[in-house]
Amino acid sequence: MEEINSILKQSKIVNVLVSMAVVQEDKYLLVEEAKESVKGLWNFPAGKVKLNEDLIIAAKRETLEETGYECEITDLLSIHYFYWDDMPGLTIRFNFWGRPVGDQGMDLADDVSCAKWFNISEIEKLKADNMLRSKTTIHQFEEIKKNNKYPLDVIIKP
Repeated sequence: MEEINSILKQSKIVNVLVSMAVVQEDKYLLVEEAKESVKGLWNFPAGKVKLNEDLIIAAKRETLEETGYECEITDLLSIHYFYWDDMPGLTIRFNFWGRPVGDQGMDLADDVSCAKWFNISEIEKLKADNMLRSKTTIHQFEEIKKNNKYPLDVIIKP
């Protein structure tokens, strides 16, 4: 069977993103976006996986860069895919659970205004006020509320 309609054949692009729901004492770490197109909106620490980068390492790196917190990943929260309006190809996002393992000490990334801890009801308020960055942020939040947890070995490379 010919794979003419495959995503990779059509667009040559599959974007891979990672995000981490960092939790400590029933509060979740969110970042306020500084990029002009999403300025003032809140998101879980997230970013693009670099070429040949391990997913776990990418999630830790992005979280450290955006929040200043070194974290360990405890579980997989969810995997979902979507198409951006302004980005070609399919995007696959791996959402992880994590917890801080050290004190905050590094500067935040240039595209982040601040990092702040929120409880569930405060994130619900951000959602109601349309202050969460995107549908993917909302989706991740809904998965957090369900407390979905999957073992990391479902995605660990052989």
